[in-house]
Amino acid sequence: MYIGYHSPTHLHSFLSGFSLAMEFKSDKKEKTDFNEFHDWVAKKLAYFESTSGWAYMIEDQREDKEEALWLFFELLDEFRGITHESVKSIEYLSHYKLDISWRGYSRKKKVRGTIKAAPKPRPDKLLIRKVNINEGWYSLVACNKKGEVLDIRNSDTLDNIFKWGKEIYGVKEEEWV
Repeated sequence: MYIGYHSPTHLHSFLSGFSLAMEFKSDKKEKTDFNEFHDWVAKKLAYFESTSGWAYMIEDQREDKEEALWLFFELLDEFRGITHESVKSIEYLSHYKLDISWRGYSRKKKVRGTIKAAPKPRPDKLLIRKVNINEGWYSLVACNKKGEVLDIRNSDTLDNIFKWGKEIYGVKEEEWV
């Protein structure tokens, strides 16, 4: 799915357009659960009402819009009752070599009218999770001290997850606990 810029508001725009197109195309009116998701997110994030919409409420929780997009997926999984089984984890120590040039592992900041890349902070913990859905699916998750997701990579094989753990974060497969 292509949403342009990685942010909950861009995803919301894409999903709204897709839903509208499906209404015109289909005789069956399929109801999405995003109407209930608005109210659920408002309650979960302690908003008084949901009129600002789930995308803006979620973006308001993170400094970086891409990290807010990862929060969206975490909240959506919780809303839908999808659980994650922790497979492995590791405290991220200073001797690990972090590849900040990896696509997605830098922030874009506006500095005096120009957009420049700024590295995200080093993670404090890495997790490998198995997402409990119909098919086997794994996530490599980098978290900060507060447990907020800084970066996430998904694959249907553990081999890819271990490969990314080494390429991006400098953690060898045998080092995972």
